[in-house]
Amino acid sequence: MFTAILPIKFNSERIPGKNFRNFLGAPLYLHILRSLLAVEPITKIIINTDAPKSEFNSEIDNPRIEFSKRPEYLLGESMSMNSIIEYEVKRSGGDLFFMTHTTNPLLSASTILGMLQMYTSKISEYNSVVSVSKFFGRFLDQEGQPLNHTPSSLLRTQDLDPVLFENSCGYVFSKESFSTSKSRIGSKPLFFDTPKLESIDIDDEDDWKLAEAMAEFRDRNV
Repeated sequence: MFTAILPIKFNSERIPGKNFRNFLGAPLYLHILRSLLAVEPITKIIINTDAPKSEFNSEIDNPRIEFSKRPEYLLGESMSMNSIIEYEVKRSGGDLFFMTHTTNPLLSASTILGMLQMYTSKISEYNSVVSVSKFFGRFLDQEGQPLNHTPSSLLRTQDLDPVLFENSCGYVFSKESFSTSKSRIGSKPLFFDTPKLESIDIDDEDDWKLAEAMAEFRDRNV
């Protein structure tokens, strides 16, 4: 059984009040929370937050949800997420964890379950699962040097090696692997390619508008 860690900041720099802003009829944080609640192997959901409990609606009054007030020494925009995860891993008493963000409102319960199943089926060979987006294209580094292709040999983009983008949708790890690596990504990670229409991470207003459009498209085509 898994413990989910869901960090929720009260204030956000790029989009003020982002986590509590209305996103298609509900506060942003509630979309990923509902997905987590729909995943049966997740038996506890820890909301780590510096926000007053009064800012949340009644859906957090659920026996599977634990409200964890973020201590003062973990506050601040420059605080590493690994420090917050470490605090909850030590405090919670859990052994297996899934970590995600409120800024992934389109991430579905079925995708989360798929990540957990990948982890449990490969636990003897790997120690973590990381969500990624695969991109097939011609990529360059900051010096203009090709990363995954030879300019003199114009292969079709679908024939190139994909570049993996860590999209922050989800991470699966154990207490043991985190204690060893001090990171949500262990020394032997597996990569889970999340569906494109679920993989947006809201960081600015353009992301917000795009996520709304994608959600509306999804809902029209259910």
